[in-house]
Amino acid sequence: MVLCAGLPLSAPRDEIGIGHPGQVAVSSVVAALASGLVHDALPVGSRGLAWEVPQLAGTAGLGVRWLPSGISRTDSGGPASCVLFSCAPASEDALRQLLAPAPVQPVAGLVAARA
Repeated sequence: MVLCAGLPLSAPRDEIGIGHPGQVAVSSVVAALASGLVHDALPVGSRGLAWEVPQLAGTAGLGVRWLPSGISRTDSGGPASCVLFSCAPASEDALRQLLAPAPVQPVAGLVAARA
């Protein structure tokens, strides 16, 4: 599955700064990566989740099954205010704890790529 930690925030649409509650902290990202629970990670850039999630899936030769979430797929992630993590579904709760207090939402499942 793919989790999005943080929210896609970008100026001038959003007022952002260090410590914004919608951003994921670098220290939390480092902890998540060191946990062994994460298969891959990718910061969300200016093209948004609609671009980045398929890029993440493609690195493993997989396709995307979008899940309903309250996160816009098209909003820019600006200065990497959010990060995508691929993980086993059973790892979701443990990753939520490591990434707290940032908001964490499942945004996609990873499926076999279509030929």
